[in-house]
Amino acid sequence: MIDRSAERAKLGQLAVQEAGEIRRWRRMLATGQRLRLSQLDELPEGAFQLFLDLLGDALAGKTGSAAAVSVTSSDGVLQIDLERTEDGAMAVIRATAGVLIGEDHYLTIRPLVEDGEEAWGLEVAQTLVAGG
Repeated sequence: MIDRSAERAKLGQLAVQEAGEIRRWRRMLATGQRLRLSQLDELPEGAFQLFLDLLGDALAGKTGSAAAVSVTSSDGVLQIDLERTEDGAMAVIRATAGVLIGEDHYLTIRPLVEDGEEAWGLEVAQTLVAGG
């Protein structure tokens, strides 16, 4: 029988680290503040990837030429409101990985669950580290 406890512990530690980073990026983006996309500061890589996922969720929820859309993130923990600015302005969003340019919109991202409610993923990862 092969002992895989070291590999399992390493995977668990990586999962704990990733879960912590995702929670940090969610807290960074989900402020509940309405802002223009053009107002976003440069985003670190992880936050930019999460932002792209959320923007994709919102854009996928748009029907026709709707001026506004309100959707829940694919994982169910964030509410995303996206509204056209109607002024023709463009947004330039910078990230360490590059630049995203598009029509400016108003964006509001707010959490639907408390940090403690989404901590189950962290607990699962910690169980892996403990070897359970």
